[in-house]
Amino acid sequence: ELHDVTHEVDGFYAEADIVVLASLNEVTPMVLAEAMARGKPVVTTGIAGIPEMVDDGVEGFICGEEDSSTCIEQWAGRMAELANNASLRRQMGKAGVQRYTKQFCLQHMVDQYRKLAVKLARPVVLVDMDGVLVDWDRGFLETWAG
Repeated sequence: ELHDVTHEVDGFYAEADIVVLASLNEVTPMVLAEAMARGKPVVTTGIAGIPEMVDDGVEGFICGEEDSSTCIEQWAGRMAELANNASLRRQMGKAGVQRYTKQFCLQHMVDQYRKLAVKLARPVVLVDMDGVLVDWDRGFLETWAG
């Protein structure tokens, strides 16, 4: 069944037991993070940044990208394994939620950017018109370091 592009994705995730992403042209696909946030195990390729998002056998399965009978059998086997094993789906779904919370939730990402900005910021000390030292770094750290 094909559907139009939509931002209303919750209903589709609610109906799904697993999420399959067989794309060969992705960097860090949002659909994987969305699936993990909703406790859905994933079956996907191992291209680009996907192995940094999904550990094979933990939050789902990473399958080969080749157009070969071996890869087709691998994909079919992994999908069947999840389709036939509700306990495995729940286990991988829980692991996915944990991975999402640890790696992809907004607050975690903001915290990581904050740490990086503090680490990379070069010291800046200015003298204002009255000859007073202005310590921009201390103000920056007080504001952003948490």
